[in-house]
Amino acid sequence: MKSAKKSTRLLLSLWSAWFFVFLVRMSLKAILPALKIEFNSTHMELGFAIAALITAYSLIQIPAGYLSDRFEKKFIIIPGMFLASLGIFLASFSQSIIVLIIFLFLTGLGLGTYYPAGIGLISNWFSKAERGKTIGFHETATSAGSVIGPALGGIISSVYGWRIGFRFLGLIGLLVLPLIYLFGNQKESNNGDKKFSFINNIRPLIPLIIIFTLTAASWMGFTTYLATYLTHIGYSEGMAGSMFSIMPAISLVSMPIAGHFSDKFSRKKMLIFLLLASSPFIYLVSLLSSFYLICISLAIIGLTMFAAYPVVITYISDKISQGVAGITFGFVNAISMGVSAIASPTVGYIIDVSNYRVAFLLISGLVIVSAIIISFEKEKTNQV
Repeated sequence: MKSAKKSTRLLLSLWSAWFFVFLVRMSLKAILPALKIEFNSTHMELGFAIAALITAYSLIQIPAGYLSDRFEKKFIIIPGMFLASLGIFLASFSQSIIVLIIFLFLTGLGLGTYYPAGIGLISNWFSKAERGKTIGFHETATSAGSVIGPALGGIISSVYGWRIGFRFLGLIGLLVLPLIYLFGNQKESNNGDKKFSFINNIRPLIPLIIIFTLTAASWMGFTTYLATYLTHIGYSEGMAGSMFSIMPAISLVSMPIAGHFSDKFSRKKMLIFLLLASSPFIYLVSLLSSFYLICISLAIIGLTMFAAYPVVITYISDKISQGVAGITFGFVNAISMGVSAIASPTVGYIIDVSNYRVAFLLISGLVIVSAIIISFEKEKTNQV
């Protein structure tokens, strides 16, 4: 019972940190229309602002993962959350898109320390049999951040201005620090070999890394420009943020359910279904103008594409040695986020030279490619 309480407190403290990460990331995307007006920026320049944060996020993954396997994980997370809070607060004083990009890079370095250490703690505390629903619950923090972030970002940017929004985010990040310090303790156990080897630890994961990367890049490209697309077809910034929030709101339920079913049945089949079901609706959004039809499409994307994320993370977790979970997840996330960083300016460029329909069609195609690749993956787990 005592162990169960500790694991619950740990999970809730990690949830709060992961929520902050996504609150920052998703608020920023909802504020893009305001930044576009203030700095007279192109879609591609806005894409580089997102890319700065995500590039830094990806670069810190491997060092943070390496350190989290050798030191207490909470002491990797805490300095990172402080750095992220400082970075987003300083970004509120930017007077040009270049200065904004620099501070967003600093913010990304801080946010990026969380993932390898946080997922490593979950792998440390929870067995494979319960990991799907546990990671499913943990990933609802991304949904909550994605629900509140766009709505908060859209409303604050239209009422008070985006600078006040950034300062508010910085203060929220500081509230996470005592929770991680008090409850983010590592479980004492023998979790296997701590010697990291690319051939032994990464090579078997290459198909899943490709799937994870394509899924993350698709998600990044679509969510970055959904709000700007909705304002482009006539919706206000506040309404666009609220419509965006439909997807993560639905996924608050769909993520843990998908994780639970992947524990009971097959992670591979669950992933294929979720990816194939989401693909047509990603493109369909760009063809619609009706408020109700767009909302229905976004709800289906929340049920499927968003729910696929924790399943693929759990799939990877099943196949790694827990003694090097931090650096392995750091390596995996560094690759996926590095590619995702390119996705934002690339999609922005496509929109600038063509239109939203072409961009969303290509994203839809990437999701189908992910489903095809995973169909060839052998579903065999070696870790307990």
